[in-house]
Amino acid sequence: MKHIIIGTAGHIDHGKTTLVKALTGRDTDRLAEEKKRGISIDLGFAFFDLPDGSRAGVVDVPGHERFLKNMIAGASGIDAALLVVDATEGVKPQTLEHAAIVDFLGISEGIIVLTKWDAADEIMRELAAEDVREKLKGTMFAEKEIVGVDSVSGFGLEILKERIAALASSAAARNASGPPRMHIDRVFTIRGHGVVVTGALAEGTIKTDDELLVYTHRAGAPLKVKIKRVQVHDSEVRAAQAGQRTALNLSGVKAQQLARGDTLAAENILIETSVADAQINLLNRGGIKIKNWERLRVHHGAREIFARAAPFTECGEISAGEAAFCQLRFEKPAHIKKGDRIIIRRYSPAETIGGGVVADPSPVKRRKADRESIENLLSRLKGTDAEIVGQCLRDEKKPVTHKQLAKISALVEARVQAALEALVETKTVYKIGDSYLHSDVYIGFKEKISMFVSGFHEKNPLLAGVPKSALRSKVSLPLSQSEFENLLETTEREREISIAGNAVSIFGFVPRYTEAQMKIKTKIEGAYIEAGFAPPSASSLVTDKATKEVFDALAGVELINLGMDTFIHIDYLNKAAELVRKACEENSSVNLAELRDLTGSSRKYCLMILEYLDDKRITVRDGDVRRLR
Repeated sequence: MKHIIIGTAGHIDHGKTTLVKALTGRDTDRLAEEKKRGISIDLGFAFFDLPDGSRAGVVDVPGHERFLKNMIAGASGIDAALLVVDATEGVKPQTLEHAAIVDFLGISEGIIVLTKWDAADEIMRELAAEDVREKLKGTMFAEKEIVGVDSVSGFGLEILKERIAALASSAAARNASGPPRMHIDRVFTIRGHGVVVTGALAEGTIKTDDELLVYTHRAGAPLKVKIKRVQVHDSEVRAAQAGQRTALNLSGVKAQQLARGDTLAAENILIETSVADAQINLLNRGGIKIKNWERLRVHHGAREIFARAAPFTECGEISAGEAAFCQLRFEKPAHIKKGDRIIIRRYSPAETIGGGVVADPSPVKRRKADRESIENLLSRLKGTDAEIVGQCLRDEKKPVTHKQLAKISALVEARVQAALEALVETKTVYKIGDSYLHSDVYIGFKEKISMFVSGFHEKNPLLAGVPKSALRSKVSLPLSQSEFENLLETTEREREISIAGNAVSIFGFVPRYTEAQMKIKTKIEGAYIEAGFAPPSASSLVTDKATKEVFDALAGVELINLGMDTFIHIDYLNKAAELVRKACEENSSVNLAELRDLTGSSRKYCLMILEYLDDKRITVRDGDVRRLR
């Protein structure tokens, strides 16, 4: 069943709380100060039943401009809005500001409710309706239905309920199948139960006994919590789903560790960041602009974060009515996802000037962006799944797993995997081990490797190739050891390079020996082949500079170093490895004496061979015997 949360919006004293009470039977003003002053200060919550048997959650927000921070915290979790306008007064400043906030949050469903209907005469009602139509042009509410209601007499309430039911059926359902996330808007303690947090479940499902993380305002790792109890609309349930107002009883934390604006979520879905690129839209109102490095109030979920702005425009600022990309430098870490909606307010005076959507939650720091960078941000924001995943990989500039991509792109893993399969098929993306690398990045890495190896061949024509360790340190790519090995294997499959043991060469490269060097090479190889499993020491053969040059070229390719000045021909090392394998398959293990009998060699050389096989993870030592890994 689809769940929906409806929120009020509108100017102070236009009847939002009274309307909610008439619809739900609940007074959402719970604070003593609210009852004393007769105005809403904080968020209020209620619910009522829809004709299809489902329940709609209701968030009542304060209308006073001093409490706009609380209004945004409540509005960030709603699916549809009731814009409340007093029929005797018409549109007021907070009416416009609240309507703009609803618009910037991407809420597309709403109803305009003209309240205090009985207190207005027919002319006042008509003027109020005209005022609404005129002043809400350009907002989501411009063409929405206007319903007249009197919350005291009950006039129009049944019609409004019918319209809300229709609105609930047309509102987009939230994703309940992905990882859960909930912005916390209340924290309190219940004696005998402990810490309770409430909020609108933005996505996913939360069940009793789930183990989740709370990402807090404070620096440090997120807090691990366990869900003891789940409550929806005053009833205890096994699970809460996206689109429901939820109260959760937590274990593992204390109330003083939490605050409004914290986020409860599954592991590895949010990015902790101090910088984000966002597409910002400013209100078309005189005097509004965002200047370079201006300090702003950024509202995300139920949290307000201060940030500096770096607009990506030629003039370095964003003017009224304009939309542009902008980098936000947060003063404290934010926990966000690509596609999250934000509200932008001036630092002083604190007034709403715009809103936006996060395009890149973890970009490089920069004050300007060229045309290509802007197009890349558009791809991340509005592209197909394949375009989004491809752009994320291009921006990462390193191998990324599909789970990491799901976090970066804010797409569910199934969609990421499908996009990756399509991208790999067209060679837009390369699979490197268990990770993925964009073709642009892969080509850049490959060219660096090829250029260095080619230069090595020019300087060392006898050597079979560059040792892997030297190649990795000299080329200096942002890769782990395993990622580097996987990259080399992929490049080798494309016949760009060749790998022989530990040596990396350009595909098709053959060491260039002179006639004199070929004679030395034949002599050295002959000596080791004749010696077999009892090879001579290197120092006994290398007696001059010319011999050393040839010997160094063979080392690691045809001659394998067993240590202690001892090399063995690769053919005999392979024969020894095969003898060990067969012995282990037949008897489950092999010992030093058995290998000595099989090879006819000495204890010394057999021990060196076994230790070499241990080091290469072909065998493992178990007491006095070796077994296959």
